[in-house]
Amino acid sequence: MDLSSPKNNAIGFDRLTDNARKVINQGYSIAKGYMHNEFLVIHVFLALLENKKGVVDELFNKLGIDDKATIGRIRNELANLTSLPESKPGTIPSFSAQIKELINEAYLTSVELGQVFVGTEHLFLAMFRTNGLKFVEDMKRVGIDFETLKNSITSLGNYSMLDSNDSFDEDSDPTLNPDELPFFVRDMNQIAEEGKFPKITGRDEEVQRLIHILSRKTKNNPILVGDAGVGKTAIVEGFVNRLVAGDLPASLIQKRVLNVDVASIIAGAKLRGDVEERISYLINRAIEDGNVIIFIDEIHNIVGAGSVGGKDTLDVANILKPYLTSSELTVIGATTTDEYNKYFEEDSALSRRFQPVFIDELDVESTKKILTTMKKEFEDYHKVKINSDAIKEAVELSDKFIKDRYLPDKAIDLIDEAAASVKIGREVAIEPELSKLGAKLIEAQEKKEKAVKNKKMDSAMKFKLQEEKITDQIENLIEGRKAVKQKYKKTVNADLIKQTVVDWTKIPIAASDISNKKLANLANKLKERVIGQDHIVDNLALAIQRSHLGLGEGKRPLGSFLFLGPTGVGKTELAKSLAKELFGSEDLLVQIDMSEMMEMHSVSKLIGSPPGYVGHDEGGQLTKYVKRKPYSVVLFDEIEKAHPDTLNLLLQILDEGQITDAKGAKVSFSNTVIMMTSNIGVEDVAPGGKIGFDFAFDEDKPEADKSYTDMKDTITDRLRKTLRPEFINRVDLIDVFRSLTKEDCLEITKIQVNDLVLRLLNKEIVLDVSTELVNYINEQGYSKEFGGRNIRRKVIEILENGLAQYLLDQDIPAKRKKMIKIKADYNKEKVVFKK
Repeated sequence: MDLSSPKNNAIGFDRLTDNARKVINQGYSIAKGYMHNEFLVIHVFLALLENKKGVVDELFNKLGIDDKATIGRIRNELANLTSLPESKPGTIPSFSAQIKELINEAYLTSVELGQVFVGTEHLFLAMFRTNGLKFVEDMKRVGIDFETLKNSITSLGNYSMLDSNDSFDEDSDPTLNPDELPFFVRDMNQIAEEGKFPKITGRDEEVQRLIHILSRKTKNNPILVGDAGVGKTAIVEGFVNRLVAGDLPASLIQKRVLNVDVASIIAGAKLRGDVEERISYLINRAIEDGNVIIFIDEIHNIVGAGSVGGKDTLDVANILKPYLTSSELTVIGATTTDEYNKYFEEDSALSRRFQPVFIDELDVESTKKILTTMKKEFEDYHKVKINSDAIKEAVELSDKFIKDRYLPDKAIDLIDEAAASVKIGREVAIEPELSKLGAKLIEAQEKKEKAVKNKKMDSAMKFKLQEEKITDQIENLIEGRKAVKQKYKKTVNADLIKQTVVDWTKIPIAASDISNKKLANLANKLKERVIGQDHIVDNLALAIQRSHLGLGEGKRPLGSFLFLGPTGVGKTELAKSLAKELFGSEDLLVQIDMSEMMEMHSVSKLIGSPPGYVGHDEGGQLTKYVKRKPYSVVLFDEIEKAHPDTLNLLLQILDEGQITDAKGAKVSFSNTVIMMTSNIGVEDVAPGGKIGFDFAFDEDKPEADKSYTDMKDTITDRLRKTLRPEFINRVDLIDVFRSLTKEDCLEITKIQVNDLVLRLLNKEIVLDVSTELVNYINEQGYSKEFGGRNIRRKVIEILENGLAQYLLDQDIPAKRKKMIKIKADYNKEKVVFKK
């Protein structure tokens, strides 16, 4: 009898143990011997009684069941069934629904008991959950019920989930057939034969290394170690592809690779020892087969898997160890570098049984070849066309911008998501509207037919016109859907890949597109926002141009600058303007206040806490930002206040262009601009003397220039006494900001007022500010001590606060449909607002 036949299909057939299958087959033979039309549960019960092997026989003895007397009664009952008229010699019993119900219940019972396979004990228990069985009712009357049986089974001790007689016949074929594989095992050969594994390129060396290790006499257990996404599993799949194609040495050509899911082995295991029994079953079958290679992905999960914390239980790793040493079993493992260091290097007894194969990230060109071979697979799935320039862009942009993942995985995901966006864009969701119109059309047709039947021709004509109108609407809707679909792109191109990268990383691609034209005009753009510091802006632009054109050291930041001078002269404004002009947004500026880094342990705020300390998993403020936004301006404010250890970290960034965070990951600063500010020496040139900041307001320009030179020399001398020479020598540009003149402050006032006017346009307000009011704000805001900061304060106090009060007094709503014009003027020592 073929238990796997579709007509005999029931949950649990594929989980029957060898002994349970024998009992089912024996029961079927009993039904056939009695010439019964149907194969029933009573036949299986008799087979269980006559089977003197397994857990059920022990159970009968424990419960005191007189099996001989019971067998006699059952046989008498079966003989009575044989006397029925339909019983004829040669009758082939049909597979009854009762048997299907029995095996389904047996499977559910095995799951309830935390077992993987369905044994004879589960068949017996399931009989007490099957309706209409006379012999079960007889046993219940003498106190034998489901709970009693279940407790008796579990109290037998460590009974085998495979039955005590589930050893394999010596004469039987030991080969593991696909239909016999446990639920936690996949046959990779079969999957490869079906063509479900993609072809891989660029990994010939790694596959060859795998072949060499598998061909060894001892310790022929390779473990692939590499970062997530570099293609460890794909290498094994490529090996299996070559195996089924016959492109391997003769010693490996007969092998079968079985993928074991450790999580599934543990799932549902409730009783102590269940995991050990499941893995031992697989190992024994694999050894008997002799041609099985076991592949365990995420193999670090075997350490501790199945252990319940007691000394009398083993985990999967300890079960495997003796078999790996004796070379009875061949295992391929795959794990990440971190997990290998954590679990395998800590357990020398386990690590020495495996031969590591370290898998590096693929280079850009190899990844392009892989994506080219996979292109058709994605095109067929998403029903789109993928251009070759999209593949090129996906690989190069993912390598450039997505730093926390690895090739080829991140490039494959980019192509997949971009193709999905094209497919979704073409799927127009108008089916609900079509359904509504269809229902209305049917209703109109029914009403028309009813009116014709009742000879109400006027009503019939009305419903006919309604029917025609709805039909036209449906046709227009269908045509509209076709037009909308045609409107959407059917091709994945480079532009779509760029947009997908932006969606992933939130990094504007334009940030990295630093054209020669943009660089040539950089100084002029910066001077529009940074007033009175032309000499510094020119030098900064030259340094960045030199670096971008490849004249500097490649791995260092695009530029490193240290700016000194009084407060409010434009140091921070220069950093903001540079981020906007160079990378496209002021948001690509991270500002770190070094006055918060005065303690020795403060460096952990930047790169993360060491292992074992609070916050280790959170990462550092600096490294986390640069990982996410590699194209940005990093501003370190008041560096003289930082602890020397923090300055050592900066020294590494300036020198090597990278640092290592607390988790051991390298963070590149090669696409950043490093800006530092300091107030060193400012107190040495306090106002009052010619070397003070009054030089900027001196009407004698040569004297002012001399004063600035003297002040710069004083501050620079103090700087060299404060910071170490190796730090100073690694900075591209060190310069001192001039103090602002009255004319400089006027230009800043105009910029601040203009910014306010532009913001108000978004609020439907046109603000016209007179020249007199601008001059008045400048007069009030001009300060030798606070520079441009005081200008901003006065714009708020005089202009913004005054405008807010005017809008409230005039009862002008915040949300309006019409644009309003407001004139702001300074007249007779008073600020006036009017429409």
